[in-house]
Amino acid sequence: TEDVKSIGREITFEKDVSDFDLLKRVLSDISEDIYSTTKNEGYSFRTVVLKIRFKGFETHTKQKSLKQEPGLEEVKDTASDLLSCFSDSKKRVRLIGLRLTNLSKVEK
Repeated sequence: TEDVKSIGREITFEKDVSDFDLLKRVLSDISEDIYSTTKNEGYSFRTVVLKIRFKGFETHTKQKSLKQEPGLEEVKDTASDLLSCFSDSKKRVRLIGLRLTNLSKVEK
């Protein structure tokens, strides 16, 4: 079997989005989804990676590694913090995604 490097999900919007509250809600939903997937597949993780693509395919990633494995609320807070790095941008968002990396298999 191949080693899984990361677990993540992306959402591409039908129309470009400028509402940061909407983006935060979407990230919160993605956080819950990938957090439970990571746990269900028996992995721990240490790094949260945000991917954001603006209109015109300008793509950025920001990531933060945590000292110990975070809980769900910390994942959501970290995702929100990473997103806030872009809050001054007046550009509209086409895609947003979140990935959990630095995975290691949890011994049962």
